[in-house]
Amino acid sequence: MKRIWVVLFLLMSGCGFGNLDYIKTNAPEVFRENGYKIIGYQGYELSPVIPFTKYGGANVWYIVEKLNDNKVTYTCALKRWGNEIHIYNLNAIDAIKPN
Repeated sequence: MKRIWVVLFLLMSGCGFGNLDYIKTNAPEVFRENGYKIIGYQGYELSPVIPFTKYGGANVWYIVEKLNDNKVTYTCALKRWGNEIHIYNLNAIDAIKPN
């Protein structure tokens, strides 16, 4: 019986693009609250989903610019986790510019 539940869980979970529209709709507000503005959209990737919940789903990639920070641009991903949207993998693209 235990094996059946494990197999069912594995079949129902997996990768997906759930929450994609929710993240894209709320991204500008999330970035504004954290002191960034969106410069560009890079796309999304599939990631693990917890079935029948608001957890997991697509990682949505953006190029953002930190406000009031010498126009340094960053790449990062947004992911929904419950009622929150988290910023992941925030990496500077052009932190050091030659004069």
